[in-house]
Amino acid sequence: MIVKAIYQDGVFKPVTPVDLTEGEWVDLEIVRSSPQRPRKVVSLQGIWREHARSEGDEDWVSETIAEIRRTSAEMFVTLFKKPPRCRSHRSAL
Repeated sequence: MIVKAIYQDGVFKPVTPVDLTEGEWVDLEIVRSSPQRPRKVVSLQGIWREHARSEGDEDWVSETIAEIRRTSAEMFVTLFKKPPRCRSHRSAL
């Protein structure tokens, strides 16, 4: 059994209830720890508010994916329109 306790006034005081009988002897192994601080709770409420769609709206996710595909295709075409920058091996001979 692991019991979290605080040492005050020369006595170890459990932080939570312990399943022991009054006067029962126990062996303690002391491991120093700091108290657990409550974690900050972040609310994500409203995070998608700007993307909320009504019944008649198009699917914005599909539109966004299509836009990314179009942009990628344009970049690909532009990349292959440029002439290569490497020199011919024959010119070095």
